[in-house]
Amino acid sequence: MSTDIVIVDDDTRVLGSLKTYASMRGLSPYGFASPRDAEEYLGQRGDPPLGYFVDMRIPDDLEGSERLFFHLKGRGDPLDHFYFMTGHVSEHDLGVLARTGARVLEKNGNEVFGVLEELCAAYLPK
Repeated sequence: MSTDIVIVDDDTRVLGSLKTYASMRGLSPYGFASPRDAEEYLGQRGDPPLGYFVDMRIPDDLEGSERLFFHLKGRGDPLDHFYFMTGHVSEHDLGVLARTGARVLEKNGNEVFGVLEELCAAYLPK
């Protein structure tokens, strides 16, 4: 099974922090500033990554994160570990959640890091 994870966030500090944290725990993170870039990369892969951590609101592409979710779903990729991230839940976020049913993680606390730890515990050799 792949230990790759895809992280999408336009905030370079968040992206860098999550990539570093994931690497230190044995995962192989691939980071992107836009959902379009992530979608292009994923189109070149044969196997799906272990998980996805995707910012819900990318200012230059507000619908991009939701589009990425439905693109992956349409391909039949497993989405058990697809997580939207947000700094605060907005009306836009609530709409995305209603349409996708995906889990949302608060990125201002430790929730995202906790889920990364859960993935490591479940899928990496001890």
